[in-house]
Amino acid sequence: ETPISSLAGIGSSLLEFAALSALTDNLVYIDTVRRCMLRLFELRSPYDLMGKHLNINTETWTEVGVRA
Repeated sequence: ETPISSLAGIGSSLLEFAALSALTDNLVYIDTVRRCMLRLFELRSPYDLMGKHLNINTETWTEVGVRA
């Protein structure tokens, strides 16, 4: 596997974990989703933009034009 994840794939995973939290009545999943979403927003560019792909190991966008 690659450490590069698409923003769409990340979003889909976050939705699945939120649904898992609702189905199991276990808040640990939704708490993790919230932390991940906050971190994604922190990684926005100075123009409030996000890239299409993120290196999840280095937390850097793979597209040149959107790095903070």
